[in-house]
Amino acid sequence: MKRTLAVVLSLLFVVTALLTGCSKGSDDVKSSDAATAAPKSNPVTLKMVYWDPAQKDIMEKINAKFTEENPTIKVELELAPGDQYDQVLKTRFQSDNGPDVYMYFGSGAYKYAQAGYLGDLSNEPFAANVLPAFQGSVSFEGKLYAVPLNATTSAVLYNKKAFATAGITDMPKTYADFLALCEKLKKAGIIPIARGAKDAWTSLHETGPLAAGYVLNNNENFQTDRFNDKFKFADNADMKTYFTKYAELVDKGYIDKGVLGMNHSQAMQDVADGKAGMTLGISVFYGELKTANKDGEFGYFQVPNDSGKYSIVGGSDKAIGYWPGTKHAAEAKKLVAFFARPDIDQMYCEATQMIPTLKDVTVNLDEPLKQLAKDIASVPVVFNWFDVPWPLPAQDAYRAQIQQIHSGERDIDKMLKAIDKAYDDNKSTITAPAVQ
Repeated sequence: MKRTLAVVLSLLFVVTALLTGCSKGSDDVKSSDAATAAPKSNPVTLKMVYWDPAQKDIMEKINAKFTEENPTIKVELELAPGDQYDQVLKTRFQSDNGPDVYMYFGSGAYKYAQAGYLGDLSNEPFAANVLPAFQGSVSFEGKLYAVPLNATTSAVLYNKKAFATAGITDMPKTYADFLALCEKLKKAGIIPIARGAKDAWTSLHETGPLAAGYVLNNNENFQTDRFNDKFKFADNADMKTYFTKYAELVDKGYIDKGVLGMNHSQAMQDVADGKAGMTLGISVFYGELKTANKDGEFGYFQVPNDSGKYSIVGGSDKAIGYWPGTKHAAEAKKLVAFFARPDIDQMYCEATQMIPTLKDVTVNLDEPLKQLAKDIASVPVVFNWFDVPWPLPAQDAYRAQIQQIHSGERDIDKMLKAIDKAYDDNKSTITAPAVQ
């Protein structure tokens, strides 16, 4: 009996030991699995800055879709004022507090790359998606620093109902025709041209058609020649003609006299409502007109010069890049790559009614923009925005002088010399124009 009990106890001891060992082994395996399992990604919040209030809805929609596909990355959108955008960004960069990702003016992105405010995207797979025609302004020293999302160019956008009221049926074939068109609108009690000159940035875009037709049309190398000191603005006959033509529009009352007190949004509302006939603006204004009056019908044309020729200025409107000082470079590049996807760029361009600048993107454009796209394809070159290749103080001087025309200044030589001085005093801050 004692022997039997001893055997049983021995067996119980062995079984217990085995069970204990198995339990410990199981715990060891669990511990090992926990140690080798991939760590969960910590949530990251990217700060993204942009400037166009008209694009608030589509920006929120795209970023919500990004977070849906990338649950550990949240995007905080911030809308900065367009007329202070450069100042806002540079202040943040210089205080080491830049946004992780930001939109910038595509036509001038190369300047931010030169200043070290944009990170290199050359080796990213999506870099090959950028159409060659739009690579120059977002590149520096052969490297891509931003992704252009859409294109905008000079364009006269008009209210079809206002034109019909004034009895206008044909678009101008010469500049004389254009002046006659303005006169018809004026006699019909319609402001021919709306301008929101209170917002100084509009001075570039709303004079672009004239600068293209009378300056760039006559010299495709205008920007490079000025950089190489082949002429001064004050000595250039085409610049004098351009400024004189613009002053003539003001003197004839074809541009609303209250423009210095009117902001851009109000000017667009006047065109949308038919109070004004047209805007000498850019193609992106079309989306603003449709937002202001979704049922309005609008048309498009370019301003011809005296001989009936025209040139188009423009380039990438919105480009996206990342700040090289970000602590979340991988996530920032991921967001940029998301915007560079053909399906996302299509969504963006259709919402903003703008021409895409990436490959394999097909956009259903309204009729005026379809016509613009055809015109872009028909010209030998689309020039960069007129003053974008200049030093920033020269840009400020140029836009200030345009404003002075509305204040009654008519000494063209004096005005052009002021721009020359700002250009020459700050020429060392720029490189030869990347694009004409």
